[in-house]
Amino acid sequence: MQRRHLLRAIVAVAALALFGVQPVSAGSLRAGASRVEITPPEGTPLSGYAARKGAPSTGVHDPLHARALVLDDSATQLAIVTVDLIGTDPVLTRRVARQSGFPAERLMICSSHTHSGPGAFSQSPFAVIAGGAYKKDVQELLITSMADAIKKAVANLQPARIGTGETELKGFQRNRRGSPQVDPSLWVLRVDRADGAPLALLANLTAHGTVLEDENLEFSADWMGFFCARLEAELPGSVALYANGAEGDISPNIPAGTSGFEAAKAHGELGAQAALTLARSLEMRGETTLAFRTAPLETPNTLKATLLGASKKITLQTFTIDQSVLISVPGELTTALGLVLKEHGRRQGFRHAVIMGLANDHLGYILTRAEMKKGGYEAGVSFFGDDFGETLIRALGGLLGGDLAPLEEALKRASQP
Repeated sequence: MQRRHLLRAIVAVAALALFGVQPVSAGSLRAGASRVEITPPEGTPLSGYAARKGAPSTGVHDPLHARALVLDDSATQLAIVTVDLIGTDPVLTRRVARQSGFPAERLMICSSHTHSGPGAFSQSPFAVIAGGAYKKDVQELLITSMADAIKKAVANLQPARIGTGETELKGFQRNRRGSPQVDPSLWVLRVDRADGAPLALLANLTAHGTVLEDENLEFSADWMGFFCARLEAELPGSVALYANGAEGDISPNIPAGTSGFEAAKAHGELGAQAALTLARSLEMRGETTLAFRTAPLETPNTLKATLLGASKKITLQTFTIDQSVLISVPGELTTALGLVLKEHGRRQGFRHAVIMGLANDHLGYILTRAEMKKGGYEAGVSFFGDDFGETLIRALGGLLGGDLAPLEEALKRASQP
């Protein structure tokens, strides 16, 4: 019997080593947050629509930002950066970690997916098609700004209180591939200073940043920028961070009779009001548990991936913050797969399983096999073949832990036409 227990212990330790698990820790919370502008010079092309053909920007409608939140429970320190970009790439992610001095395995960089942010920051063929020819000064600006945001947040660490919660915001989005399926979840992480003053608010709500269309040539954070601006106005002295979800097939359902910047502002402020209402209802605590996990994944070697310069190896990542698990997805996951993954997270005992889309990399669209066979734009911008969506969800499910049999059954259902 003792030998059996010993073998179980050895297996458990091996699993921790395999997946890069940081054991759960508990302690008094410290937090720091910062906001740094990243708006590049006028003339830098925008990213998000190939139809722009790399045309130079004509001005700035609203400024672009990198926002950082650092959490510390005395044993583990995590950093979340949200940035007004179409996506990130491995060069940005590695260099931000190195320049900030923050370990990459504990840093999650999440792009909002605005289609009116800067292009020209990546040399990959896919990025050049969507955002114009590479400019080294733009890349350096983004790296330096994100690194500075992290360093300022670390420097601002102070005793803090935390609360998390989730609700639904129905009618905020629509499925652009003809399916009725959406994920209306709105998740919020509220952080206050020790005296109760607001310090930061991180929100996760799913929709493309495409209220502004390809004819717009002014820099804008789209509806997500107005979302954050409204929260920061309502919570003076705070930093509002926005992270997208499984938005691969989800468009913003803008208020009737609006368009352009008017629609972006109205849509963003609608989401902000819901986030604010939820945040004000949360129970706040001065202690929390923080943890992280990482695991490597090699991507399939396809001709399309090679031609477009997609990553050959990625690092999957989860952050645990109290009863929430944040799951980094390095691309544009569709709703069906996102819901499968979130349900698996909840089966592992997490109250909230949160998809952090477009995190640390951009591997294009990530679909079920049925969605790939259906075709369309999203299938055309999927790099790794029909099975990659399921491969990625299995890998992330393994990182979350638990019995994978229910996950497999859910994937089968999701992949049915």
